[in-house]
Amino acid sequence: MIRFVLQKIKNKKWLTTCLLLGLVFLVAAVSCQPMFKAGSLNKMLLDSFHNAGEEAEAYPAVIGRTGAYVTEKRQTAAAVLDGMKGYQQTWEKYLGSIQAVNTQTILTLDEQSAQGAYGGKGKYLKVSYMPDMLAHTQVLVGEDYDAYAGNLYGCMLSESVMDACGFTVGETLEFPLWTDADGETLKLQICGIFKETDSTDTFWYTAPNTMEQEMFVSEETFDAIVKQFAPEKINYATNVLLDYTKINQKNVADVQYYIEQFHKEDESFTDSFLNLLKQYQKDKKTIDITLWVLELPLLGLVLAFIYMVTGQIIDTEQGEIAMMRSRGYRRSQIVALYALQACILCLVAMLIGTPLGYGLCKLAASTTDFLTFHAGNLSMYHFTPVMLVYGLAASAVGILFILIPVVIHSGVSIVQQKSDQKINKKMFWEKYFLDIVLLGVSIYLLHNFNQEIDKIRARALLGAKMDPLIFLDSVLFIVAMGLVVLRLLHYLVQLVYHIGRKKWRPAVYASFLQITRNFRKQGFISVFLILTVAMGLFNANAARTINQNYENRIRYADGADIRLQETWKMQAFYVSANDIDYNYVEPDPVKYDEPVKQGLCTSMAKVIRTNNISVSRGKTKIANCEFMGIHTKDFGETAYLQEELNRDVHWYTYLNELAQQENGVILSKNLAAALEVKVGDVVDCSRYGDSVLKKETVRGTISGKVVAIVDAWPGFVQYTYEDGEETEHYLIVANYAKTVQSFKISPYEIWYKLADGVDSDAVRAVIDAGGTKLSSYTALDRDIDAMKETAMIRITNGMFTLSFIIALILCMIGFLIYWISSIRQRELLFGVYRAMGLSEKEINRMLVNEHLFSTLPSILAGGACGGVATYLFVRLFGVIYLPQKHNLSIYVYLDQMDVLKLVAVLLVMILLCIVILRRLVRSLNITQALKLGEE
Repeated sequence: MIRFVLQKIKNKKWLTTCLLLGLVFLVAAVSCQPMFKAGSLNKMLLDSFHNAGEEAEAYPAVIGRTGAYVTEKRQTAAAVLDGMKGYQQTWEKYLGSIQAVNTQTILTLDEQSAQGAYGGKGKYLKVSYMPDMLAHTQVLVGEDYDAYAGNLYGCMLSESVMDACGFTVGETLEFPLWTDADGETLKLQICGIFKETDSTDTFWYTAPNTMEQEMFVSEETFDAIVKQFAPEKINYATNVLLDYTKINQKNVADVQYYIEQFHKEDESFTDSFLNLLKQYQKDKKTIDITLWVLELPLLGLVLAFIYMVTGQIIDTEQGEIAMMRSRGYRRSQIVALYALQACILCLVAMLIGTPLGYGLCKLAASTTDFLTFHAGNLSMYHFTPVMLVYGLAASAVGILFILIPVVIHSGVSIVQQKSDQKINKKMFWEKYFLDIVLLGVSIYLLHNFNQEIDKIRARALLGAKMDPLIFLDSVLFIVAMGLVVLRLLHYLVQLVYHIGRKKWRPAVYASFLQITRNFRKQGFISVFLILTVAMGLFNANAARTINQNYENRIRYADGADIRLQETWKMQAFYVSANDIDYNYVEPDPVKYDEPVKQGLCTSMAKVIRTNNISVSRGKTKIANCEFMGIHTKDFGETAYLQEELNRDVHWYTYLNELAQQENGVILSKNLAAALEVKVGDVVDCSRYGDSVLKKETVRGTISGKVVAIVDAWPGFVQYTYEDGEETEHYLIVANYAKTVQSFKISPYEIWYKLADGVDSDAVRAVIDAGGTKLSSYTALDRDIDAMKETAMIRITNGMFTLSFIIALILCMIGFLIYWISSIRQRELLFGVYRAMGLSEKEINRMLVNEHLFSTLPSILAGGACGGVATYLFVRLFGVIYLPQKHNLSIYVYLDQMDVLKLVAVLLVMILLCIVILRRLVRSLNITQALKLGEE
């Protein structure tokens, strides 16, 4: 039987090769899913840790414990550390491979009032000991406590304690309330001032500049103080910094479980990332659904291709099947024969498809935009054994789809085959109007989704998993509309045929007969062509829309190519004996011009930004408004605002109005509505203090005349969200000079517009070279790159790109298969036509006419279906990906280059098909065909 099957494969080598190709793509598409999923989840988890670290400006994966031991049980630092070691060993036992990269432990005694010998400020300080501290510190002044050889106990202070208390090296600190058994007070001598050796050293989870009460002593000194002054307890705080790169999608659930158990069993246990792991579990569900939903249309197309090719094979072997039935073969034997053939092909498909799936996953993971690739770090995407399981499952489904037409035709005998010659038998979906029903269901679901769009947005904001039915409905719409359009095309061709059937020339007449009589056979390739074009266009538009809207929102929120702010010093001074005020010390502003001088930037603007502002008119007062003080000319040359915003008047007009009015202000539309003001009215803008003591103190007021009311403004995000809760913000813009005059000099941001071809890294290098310490930094190009690197966007771009590429390849192959098989099967018919007097030129004209009235309408119909689906569904997709309210509405983007690529591929496919068909017609044995035709 195996030899017979191999001979069958050899006899139908081209069709079998195409079937094998379909199975290879099926195995590849399915087997790449677990690899893509695992890599995406690992990347999402790693990005979450990185982002958490950047937001908190601290190491993101830390576990620890805070507590105290009474000195009756543990009187030395070593004893306390030994007790803490038990906890650390327990954590290490359960967390397994998640090793610690560093550990910071601080032992402290209760704070006591201290007084400096040189009259420094009295303050409550803590005697502290930190193991291994000296290996990670740099002594700025004096010496470390190990080198100290004085008579008193030696201690080291951080710069922050020195600055806050005014202490100096060599000064003696006395604790008057802390006495020993003989009545002697504790005295410490400051031997050194230190800071960390490297600010990026993970040892310093709690940095020295945040320790404003700690005085550090050696272990021996710490033990001696405990022994002499007998404090009630020794406090401790330990922080274990875990290697979060070892936390991945395989062990993250276990890590989360153990962290939760640690909290349950130990109230003093602390961690910094349990909420991050919980959020990961929510996002994981969304990733799972998104991957399958985006892949299902591709799998449907591949299975349709397999079914189509199998149908072509069965059509060519109907006589052979009927002969086998007449010779006594049971249906089960015939099905088993084809099942063996399918198993052999699937075995080969597994060998080819699994490595191809690996490559496709790498290709999808490298996408940064639709059909745009960048070979970045893909180390997280690697082969997993589960891929083989998925490949086997895909092979089983492929075998099932191969056997469906076999089962249908395996019961046909020779007599039935000869008698069942009904031409143009209606297909199932056409006969029972299934296409109309499915289209109605799809439109009904779309209507419901549009009615519940606010609920969909709310669920997305709360982090609920997306409804896959929204995506599946778009596929259902494309399939149903494709079938409806195909039905209409059939009617249209019949109408054209009937109108001119008495006028057509023989070649044209014969081509119309072929189209109308073989609609059932041509229908499948026409549907495949329609779906390929429609889904390709829809996927391209959906990907472009999601990417571009994300990018537009980032561009709007950033406001300019680069925004940065230097750390400003706050200088306090006494206004009176009981009142302290402050002024800001402006850093040297000359260095900010350097990027412009070097040609890296075309313009620069200073922008005073704060939200310690209240705006009032009459009795109505709005607090915490966002404020901008700007130089109108510089701001207009540097900032960016999308053209679709403030459509009625260009935003430069508002800048001109502000420039002409010294005390003019621009209000956001929502602020103007809240205050019930219009252009020409006057509002009061009050600035409150930045320091804790001056939060409620008005430091200046601008009585501003409203010169403009705007819908949007560069860098102004009207709505922000936290845990699903919406917060609305208000904006007021004033002249820079008036701002400084009324509010005094305040920390300002520097906005830059980059020159063409320059990236933000070049500007950052110039800023860093000047030794500038930044408190904030935003770069548009880096923010956009980071957005494209997120797991959801990478999955979306990757799956849409893969679907587009594979669909086009299968469409081209399927199209060629159909027409080559059609020519082979019509060899006798061509002989008849030639015997009747048709020339080879007229035969070619007949084939061109068939393409003109079957292929071309299908392509145009596919484009129309894709366009309508884009109009109806893509905006809904945008709400799922970008559910937040925003100044920018969601716009649907159609990239002409995507359409041109699709058209180019289809034109190449058609031209290639015509060339092959012409060569095939010429290569036919015309003499034999003519002889057959004459007979």
